[in-house]
Amino acid sequence: MSFSPPPEEERARAVQRMFSRIAARYDLMNRLMTGGMDRSWRREVIRRAAPLPGERLLDLGAGTGDLAREALRQQPRCRVVAADFTLAMMLTG
Repeated sequence: MSFSPPPEEERARAVQRMFSRIAARYDLMNRLMTGGMDRSWRREVIRRAAPLPGERLLDLGAGTGDLAREALRQQPRCRVVAADFTLAMMLTG
């Protein structure tokens, strides 16, 4: 009798594999597919969040860290923690 992982575990691994494969091209694909609007969306999200100096900002599903970098651009003294399900995405950023 062999062990087979539950379907949700296999789905999670499939998602990680897929994002690992595209990590190096992710930002370019995002830029092209949104017509460059992704930049203004990030600026607006952080503008609305309005982090203050010393405040913490948690970016879950951070991908390559674009949103975290935008937060630090707008407020260099906020403290950003970024995490993503796929290590390759974080390493790319």
